[in-house]
Order: sequence, then structure tokens, then C-alpha cells
Amino acid sequence: MANKKIRPPYVLLIVAAVLTVLGYLFGRFYLPTIPENVRIDNVIIIAVPFISYFVAVILVYIFLINV
Repeated sequence: MANKKIRPPYVLLIVAAVLTVLGYLFGRFYLPTIPENVRIDNVIIIAVPFISYFVAVILVYIFLINV
């Protein structure tokens, strides 16, 4: 039972990388196409890149704790 090895959850790193790329692409290419009055009324649209980066950082932190 002591020889049983637990693998680190590499899926967390993959999901964090995908979220980072999606946040970058959303902020770089999609946000400029939205009119300013829509962006002012819907603040959550502006927050999508931040939320994706934040969740990616939390997932990497969880991975490092598991390692």
C-alpha cells in the first residue's frame, strides 16, 4: 500500500492554459468589436478576460499544492 503513487492532476494545467488563451483571444479580438454603449451597460463582458485569468491562476495554485 505504501508503494502506491498518486499522479499530479495535469488536467488542471491544461485547463488553465486553455482559459488563458481564451481570455487573451476574447480581450484582444472580440471586445473591440462590441460597441461602447453595450460594454458600458454590460460590465460582465469586460470582466470575462479577467475572470478567465483569475480562474487559471487559481487552478495552477491548486496544482502546485497537490504537487
